[in-house]
Amino acid sequence: MNLEIPNSQEFNQNDVIMTNNIKKNTIIRDLIELERLLKSSSLP
Repeated sequence: MNLEIPNSQEFNQNDVIMTNNIKKNTIIRDLIELERLLKSSSLP
């Protein structure tokens, strides 16, 4: 079995992409939560 080890640059790029996706997802989740809070506390 031959395992390919990615060179460090590729590996780092993937890491950056993953981290950015996680950040985006967190921001989206926060926005959804904020929207929910605003709807539930809307003033008459």
